[in-house]
Amino acid sequence: MTTFDTIEFTTPTYYIQDMDNYKFEVTHITKSNGLEIVNKTLKQNTLGLHKVSINETNNTVKIKVSSKILKDNYYQGISNNTLEQFVYEINQTGIVLDADFTKDCSLKYVDVKNDILVTDSFINYKNSLNNIVAPKFTKTMYDTGIVYHEKIKTHPIRLTCYSKEHELMQNKQFYNSFPSCIYQFENVLRFETRFPKIATINKYFESNQLLSVLSATNINYNIFDKILNKQTDFKPIVNILKMTNSEEKNFAQIYLLSEIYNGDFESIVKHLDSRYSRNTKHNLRGFVKECLFLINNAKDNLITNNINEIKQGLKEI
Repeated sequence: MTTFDTIEFTTPTYYIQDMDNYKFEVTHITKSNGLEIVNKTLKQNTLGLHKVSINETNNTVKIKVSSKILKDNYYQGISNNTLEQFVYEINQTGIVLDADFTKDCSLKYVDVKNDILVTDSFINYKNSLNNIVAPKFTKTMYDTGIVYHEKIKTHPIRLTCYSKEHELMQNKQFYNSFPSCIYQFENVLRFETRFPKIATINKYFESNQLLSVLSATNINYNIFDKILNKQTDFKPIVNILKMTNSEEKNFAQIYLLSEIYNGDFESIVKHLDSRYSRNTKHNLRGFVKECLFLINNAKDNLITNNINEIKQGLKEI
């Protein structure tokens, strides 16, 4: 079952049952072709509500909202289990929608989240994730977490891992309003994948309709598995006594380059690219990827265990 942290969606205006016009600001925009666009925008957003706008010309309602709108149930996120409360809370903001709008609701943007209860410190998991070689992603580590940006121009995604407990404590407005929520996020790793456009949502869910997307499973597991690209299938312990002379030389070369380039995959491949024949280059990226994971894991035998613990936590049975 998919769970959202944040979503933006549209639904037809005929689902509006009531609205407080005093809470909305009206704007008129005239296009170059003479068409007048009439928008009504909620003047003051509430906690968790980013935007409510009504396009009276196109007869659509657009809402952007995070799971903080669920208040004490924030931990559960926006899912099939909280859909009734989700509709109720939206209907307290100045607009009242028929609950059936969820059956006719087009997603424009979503952040899909999984919260994993872990057994070690956040810094150890972050370091383990930083040792993953992700050739198809740009990897960036921060004090607060780690981010993987997909290296494609069409429909890229972004996966972020961070300590939810730490992040929540920085959000003073929400923390002060619902202080008990912090205890629900103790020792919790948040994994969150951003699908920023309709085309990206359709690519991974084969639909952008709310109820259809909510019924999907293992989204973040599949994304994380895509980043790993079978790295944890490698034997985690390096035993040079069992290597041939050629294998040992190649491994030593990658080890040295890893120290020089701080483990950066693309820099190592670029360095080696001019030194290998065309036939050898075909397998070069896979060889470097395997060596780097073995080198990194040799430094810390917990890496594979931490990665496998994360995979297990992301997988929905």
